[in-house]
Amino acid sequence: MSRYRLSLFLFLTTLLLLGAACAIPHAGYHRIGKVELAAKPKDAPIEVCEDLVTYPYQVVASVDSRPTPKVTAESKALLLEDLQANARLVGADAVHRIRVLKVHGRSKVPDEKNPIPGSWKQGPYTQYMFRGEAIVKKQVQEQAAPSSEKSKKSK
Repeated sequence: MSRYRLSLFLFLTTLLLLGAACAIPHAGYHRIGKVELAAKPKDAPIEVCEDLVTYPYQVVASVDSRPTPKVTAESKALLLEDLQANARLVGADAVHRIRVLKVHGRSKVPDEKNPIPGSWKQGPYTQYMFRGEAIVKKQVQEQAAPSSEKSKKSK
């Protein structure tokens, strides 16, 4: 009987862990508001604006790129592609308000003092990532001016 309970306990624990892992949100974006848009195709163009846009819009998500050790011209292009890919996942038209974030942590870093190649040690690291707001363009409906309606009725 105890063997049965142990196997049942292990099965239920595994099931609980799998369910919790599936409930974790995607790390590349965080939806804002109740707008649920369908994902766009991988080749859909996503506008990248480093400043604010001038047309009416609605923010649908905050999107992140992967971290990188240095921000160079090549890594900047890759980080912007990451932002665009995550914006496609939430169905956005553009990404704006892009900013660079510094990520500090502790992990395995190369050990320069050890003569053996490929040696690692525990140490601090700094990486950089981009964060932006994924937006959709609002459809502006034109309304007839009230004065023109009154002039039509009076004639």
